[in-house]
Amino acid sequence: MEFQKLRAFVHERMLFRLTRLFVVTGLLFPLSVLADRAHSWDMSVHLLGNFHESSKGKNGSRLNIDSSIGLGFDGGYNVNEHLKLGAELSFLSPDYTATIGVDGGMRQKIDAEMDVFNGQLYGAWNFLQGPLTPYVRAGLGWTYIDSNIVTNDVPAGVCWWDPWWGYVCSEFYNTYDDTRFSYGGGLGVRYDLDRQYYIQGGVDHYEMTGSGLGSDPDFGIWRVEFGWRFGGR
Repeated sequence: MEFQKLRAFVHERMLFRLTRLFVVTGLLFPLSVLADRAHSWDMSVHLLGNFHESSKGKNGSRLNIDSSIGLGFDGGYNVNEHLKLGAELSFLSPDYTATIGVDGGMRQKIDAEMDVFNGQLYGAWNFLQGPLTPYVRAGLGWTYIDSNIVTNDVPAGVCWWDPWWGYVCSEFYNTYDDTRFSYGGGLGVRYDLDRQYYIQGGVDHYEMTGSGLGSDPDFGIWRVEFGWRFGGR
């Protein structure tokens, strides 16, 4: 319960700081003009990070994921001044600690780094027509997680001729990985600097589903985007 309160407090503080940043920035520019987002395309690169997460599974298993910073790419179409439809890809590599139950009632602890790939389709609603506007968004897609823990399979040796390094041999290991359906939403603030550039920031909350998870793990993400807008009127 205390952890949930702490996470909610961190989410609120992050959103407050982002909102204050964009409000202060907005005061430096005129807000009386329309943003003219209608029928234009957006492309952006964003920094994002996950909050520290903890979840429990079956037989006393537990997973603690540290916070980390990753990279993402976004593209979308502004149907009008308010509605945007888009897709995004993001990548994170947080450290984690897993406690798993083994035969005989014993428990094993694992410290490793996971790779997380997110692919989402989403819709966003800008509340205001001007360049500075709060927004809400909702999306769904798939999350791929690679634990980077080697399975019991024997590694397969592969050799090939490289034009630079000559005859090269390497070993490839299979690791425990999985792909899960994920869904969620978020809110934030967007500011269109002009007809070509915009900045945006917010927080999102997503959940993953699937059999064998014990519970539906959820995760929070903060993001800061730097984007380009083209087309339109």
